[in-house]
Amino acid sequence: PLKLVTFSAGKSPHAWYSLRGHREKAREFMDASQRFGGDPAFERFTQLSRLPGGFRPGKGKQTILYHSATK
Repeated sequence: PLKLVTFSAGKSPHAWYSLRGHREKAREFMDASQRFGGDPAFERFTQLSRLPGGFRPGKGKQTILYHSATK
């Protein structure tokens, strides 16, 4: 399920999805994400991602566009 969408304060929205209870779907999800233009660097655990509500110097605030209130 979609959990959160934030604007990068640059050019694109970024989405967070929950894989809770569906860990076996992680590879399928990453492959689909990359087919739709997702950044392959996010497969690295050390990759920094957009911080909802954060601030990018020279770009502005990374605004939250959608947040799911469910767990």
